[in-house]
Amino acid sequence: MRKFIVSVVFSICILLLGCYSKSNNEEERATVKKSEADYIIREITYIKDPRTNICFAYYEVRSPAGGLALTSVPCEKIPPHILTTATIK
Repeated sequence: MRKFIVSVVFSICILLLGCYSKSNNEEERATVKKSEADYIIREITYIKDPRTNICFAYYEVRSPAGGLALTSVPCEKIPPHILTTATIK
């Protein structure tokens, strides 16, 4: 009976340590994701095409597998101090 109780207590301890470890990993992943999101947001460039009056959010992925990302965005949602208007006419 004593071996059974020790076995149950040991199993519970292992289970709790596993949960703690999983929780720690999830917190670390969330922290990394937030850091990546913060970096990307800081690196987005907002530009306006004066020929069409369309605004774009532009992002360049700086990694060997990276590339360019471009999408149109509502001009009125972009704060003027971060919007660059192209000089092409």
